[in-house]
Amino acid sequence: MISRAAIFVFMLITAAAQAQSGQSQALEKALRADPDTTSPQHDYIQAIREHLQRHWQRPSGQDTASCRVRLEQRRGGHIVAFELLESCGSDALDRSVKQAILAADPLPRPRRRDAFVPELIIAF
Repeated sequence: MISRAAIFVFMLITAAAQAQSGQSQALEKALRADPDTTSPQHDYIQAIREHLQRHWQRPSGQDTASCRVRLEQRRGGHIVAFELLESCGSDALDRSVKQAILAADPLPRPRRRDAFVPELIIAF
């Protein structure tokens, strides 16, 4: 028999995971065509996106592909982990995205301390 405490802990873990997922989805939305320009993270996320784009060298003839990457960073902008969530459609594009992330380390710092986001989902 499962105790009430175990059920409560499970509910807390589930709620935390859902909140984390909601944060990632909100951040991903900020990178799409319809961003929430009123959020404190908007300018910071846009600066990160532009920084990554400057370091991305797409293979020739591969201009229309897109993919998603999850990034984890420290406060100083150093990338501690990243994961390709969706392939760009070819091994060459996937490699180019990974190379761009490595070349872009460290990421820019936010202008406002409350704009920092330790985990991002970036659409390339």
